[in-house]
Amino acid sequence: MLCYRYVCMAWAGWLLAFAAQADDGVPKSSHGAARVQMDETVPAQVEGTSFISLNAIVSSKPFRARVNYIGDESLAMELMFALSDGVTGKVIWLEQRRTSQYMFEVSSAKVDYDAQRYQLQAYQVIRPILLAELTPKIAPQPSQAQRASGTLSSADSQVDDGQCSIARTKGETFWQLAKQYAKVNQLKIYDSVVSLFYSNLSAFAGANIEKLSAARLRCPSVQQVQWWQQRGDSHKVYRQLLQGASHSEVIDLDEMPK
Repeated sequence: MLCYRYVCMAWAGWLLAFAAQADDGVPKSSHGAARVQMDETVPAQVEGTSFISLNAIVSSKPFRARVNYIGDESLAMELMFALSDGVTGKVIWLEQRRTSQYMFEVSSAKVDYDAQRYQLQAYQVIRPILLAELTPKIAPQPSQAQRASGTLSSADSQVDDGQCSIARTKGETFWQLAKQYAKVNQLKIYDSVVSLFYSNLSAFAGANIEKLSAARLRCPSVQQVQWWQQRGDSHKVYRQLLQGASHSEVIDLDEMPK
């Protein structure tokens, strides 16, 4: 098995290096500085025989990068990329496009990239799995308005009797709703998922995270979101729930802020 993995890593490294060499264009950033080249001989094995690695930071202002990928095509269709802010803990979802069989281009017009602050992440978005998290988790601070209201809001939220709630559009899955909520409030996706779930247990048939039945969800409070951020295990909780664990077995509900 060790020999097999060694051969597989060498094979993936060669293919990723080949993909990098096949990239057209002069190795310069959009500002004329030399493009940052990464070590393509050490790809990260993300699933089975699939490998991913950073090919180059093409531009820092605004951010644009190329990512090498070799492996299962079905996994390639499920990839999503983000920048994790090591200072605030915010996740910035990136625009992406497939430029070749072995290459993705990811970008954000709003980010000036600083290698000391940001790290690139890859996610699998169908039954989502975090493939790589490269920076420590630091909880973002809520705004003064959020502190005053005690809730974090979504683009499609409204306030009824002083309570923030989120409307679910027709056909929208819980993951899609949580993803939008995370994007609007600049949260990590797993913190968004579990905070919304545990704030709305009655909205899920049998308190099953895969069986959202309600058309509207209550916004979690700032205190609840921060509690999940400080725990730092939202992704583990989510996986346990997907594997069929009871919501009350995964965490102690008495410890969660109301």
